[in-house]
Amino acid sequence: MLNRFADGDQFSVVANANNINDQGFPGGGGFRMGGGSNNGVNALKTTGLNFATESSKLELGGDVTYSYSDKDIQTKSLSESFLQNTSSFSKSLRSQINKSETVNADFRLEWKPDSMTNIIFRPSMSYSSGDNFSNSLSLTSDADNLAQYMLSDNLFQDDLDDVNLVNYNMRKTSNLSKGFSTDGNLQINRKLNSKGRNITLRLTYGYNDDDSDQYAESKVRYFKKDSTSLTNQYIENVGSGYNYRIQTTYSEPVFTNRFLQFSYSYQHRYQKTDKDTYDYMNPDDYMNNRLDSLSKFYENKYNTHEFNVSLRTIREKYQYNIGFSVQPQQSTTSYEQGTIKVDTTRNVVNFSPTFDYRYRFNKQSMLRINYRGRTSQPSMTDLLPITDTSDPLNISKGNPSLKPSYTNSFMLFYNTFLPEKQQSMMARLTFSNTINSVSNTVTYDEETGARITQPKNINGNWSASGGFVFNTPLKNKKFTVSTFSDGSYNNMVGFTSLSGQTDSQKNTTRSLNLSERLNGTFRNDWFEFGLNGGIRYNVSKSTLQPQSDKETFDYSFGASSNVTLPWDVTVSTDASYSMKRGYSEGLDRNELIWNAQIAKNFLKKKQATISLQIYDILKEQSNLSRSISASMRQDTEYNAINSYFMVHFVYRLNAFGKGNSRGGFDGPRPGGRGGRGGFGGGRPF
Repeated sequence: MLNRFADGDQFSVVANANNINDQGFPGGGGFRMGGGSNNGVNALKTTGLNFATESSKLELGGDVTYSYSDKDIQTKSLSESFLQNTSSFSKSLRSQINKSETVNADFRLEWKPDSMTNIIFRPSMSYSSGDNFSNSLSLTSDADNLAQYMLSDNLFQDDLDDVNLVNYNMRKTSNLSKGFSTDGNLQINRKLNSKGRNITLRLTYGYNDDDSDQYAESKVRYFKKDSTSLTNQYIENVGSGYNYRIQTTYSEPVFTNRFLQFSYSYQHRYQKTDKDTYDYMNPDDYMNNRLDSLSKFYENKYNTHEFNVSLRTIREKYQYNIGFSVQPQQSTTSYEQGTIKVDTTRNVVNFSPTFDYRYRFNKQSMLRINYRGRTSQPSMTDLLPITDTSDPLNISKGNPSLKPSYTNSFMLFYNTFLPEKQQSMMARLTFSNTINSVSNTVTYDEETGARITQPKNINGNWSASGGFVFNTPLKNKKFTVSTFSDGSYNNMVGFTSLSGQTDSQKNTTRSLNLSERLNGTFRNDWFEFGLNGGIRYNVSKSTLQPQSDKETFDYSFGASSNVTLPWDVTVSTDASYSMKRGYSEGLDRNELIWNAQIAKNFLKKKQATISLQIYDILKEQSNLSRSISASMRQDTEYNAINSYFMVHFVYRLNAFGKGNSRGGFDGPRPGGRGGRGGFGGGRPF
């Protein structure tokens, strides 16, 4: 990264290449091992230019970036689907190679022709291309007996007498895609007096053009039908769209420090998708084998008006904002799929009240209460009476009788800081529920293992969460203690049925997550030592399948140290031990993650640092996650970056003398939250 600053002008050149999943700059500090995402192994190359200049009335700036990504993702999953009287179990392996190139450009202009007028223009554009390949294998059974089977081509030929096996699926896809988009906004603000009266005009626009070519091969063995099906398809998908919006806002001061704001906007959106599917069983003549039942044309137009009124009050100790918006919307859809042709128009009205209150006890303490209600409409594709059988094991249907849903969201937040004691505290509480939530009902075919999903309005979906953080030094200020507490509860409702049945059965899945983490640190001028421990507890219960209720425990214990030696040498190390209990078979495990670093400052002002860092010395890191919904529970393990070492060289152009950087290098911390001069202790939840 190279920067030049001169007389209000700034110009930067940035380049980055790495194979450790880092989205930023290796060695820049703040990323954990595996970068921003531990799912897969990503080789990334980026380069960019950035500039900015300003004068008394005009500011200009922008950037252009290019990035190339080559990602290898290996996934292993075990899942359980909740049915009426039993469960369905699935085991899968998936391999993906995703390559992509992206060019982004952004520009910003701000002009102040006089003290009362401000004009901002922000255009941008993006071009992307992708080359993606996926290969997946999955096995489905009526019993939890899949651990004995290896997923391979042999399952298509072997004579298996297991009456519980339902299907075995091999699917390969290859996809080439490219897309272009551009958007921008223009804002003109004019102050009409010095008391807060002003008017604002905003204009936004957007355009996108995308297309892709996909080859899809699927081979399915149905054990109970004693049959095998094979499909080869070539799919062309072309889409484009545009949108624009005009908004005007007027703010009028009423009484003292109180403002009444009126806003109106009109938005038009247009989107078109043209999908052609061909039978590729005969590659030499596939263009004459168009599958009309799987090909579709979709065109959608939205016209939305929005009226908003709000009252904002500002006082010395508090401020609040109360508002209400109404959105009349008209949508028109044209849809063609095979012999089905649908032209429909829908008129709806959305409502959205808001309330935001903030009370400041003093400069260090603040309370905030926020509420928002919003109406959301089901998508037009969900409303169409269309059945999509592109994937014979995952079939989707529309539902013309869907109603709008309404969501209530509430948040309570409090934080405080006591400078004289160096204590800080934060607490939060959230709650959300949705009336007429649009969720999927699942119909399961016991003979083939196929799932037919259809959206349906469901009540009973709600969630709540809370958190508490407290940090305080002890009396001599050399010891610091921190605690982090979190909890969440989710109530998820769905409906399931078996093929041939007319009535579906309600299933409620309740999930409780609790976690607690405690850190303690001792620190003086040359030595730092920390201990930490944590526990995370999750329990999920299903009303349909109470025998499948699951509890998981994640335990973590860690220690870290940092020693400053003579000759400006710093040695850092951390280790964390974690235990997982209650996961699917084969996924319970213990891990010991150990990292180490040695760094040295040198040159006259100690402005240069060289360091050697070693991550996961014992090669034990894994990457495991659990997801829960109203209809299923799934444990997934990904491949990830584990053990590697890295050498860093850092030169600080703005060094002001010895002692400006204790510990030499505050680099990447795969172990956790980090501390001065090296690694942080433990692995965060």
